[in-house]
Amino acid sequence: MKNTHKHRKTMTWQSKSAAIAIAIMAMSLHSSSVQAMPEQGKVVAGQGEIARPDEKTMVINQKTDRLALDWQKFNIAKDEKVHFDQNSKSAIALNRVVGDGRSIIDGSLSAKGHVFVINPNGVLFGKNSSVDVGGLVASTANVTDDDMRNFAQGKGDLGLQIAAGREASVINAGTIKAEGGLVALHATNVENTGSSRMRAARLSSPQQRTSASQPTRRASSTSR
Repeated sequence: MKNTHKHRKTMTWQSKSAAIAIAIMAMSLHSSSVQAMPEQGKVVAGQGEIARPDEKTMVINQKTDRLALDWQKFNIAKDEKVHFDQNSKSAIALNRVVGDGRSIIDGSLSAKGHVFVINPNGVLFGKNSSVDVGGLVASTANVTDDDMRNFAQGKGDLGLQIAAGREASVINAGTIKAEGGLVALHATNVENTGSSRMRAARLSSPQQRTSASQPTRRASSTSR
């Protein structure tokens, strides 16, 4: 009985690893042939503007230290660029995805400060992705409208808690650079096979309630 139980656990892990590998392959194939770009962006709190200098570039001009935005989709295909134009390294752009489907990031994401990508359906950084930010949080947590407004107005931290039974993943197979800051990958299933340059990394399980405010000050645990 014990050997059978061990075998089942091994098969479960192998199946999960295979599923992740297939997801990464599918993501890369999809993003290399189809333009993505974040869609239907709307400022929820704070001040900012969304600009499209050309069909492969998006610039979010952030005018307040904290900015909260809703997106129907938040995808970046290969050769596409999304840049948050922030005034300081302490600035935070909170991006919540309200539509169906995971976020597939296989292009360039950059900012002077911190970028949060919150999508309950999952976040995948493909092998072609290049993230160059002051700090990064990618989470499958649920964030309410009040959470968004309060955080943007500086009323406390942003509590990130994953709903019971949610199995969405955060996967990094690309390159993440967050010098001086923290990279937090927060989901039920977290896979980090890409390269990272950062002060500290946090891989969080759903049992942990992650508090996000100033990531550079919260580099309390290091993984990988």
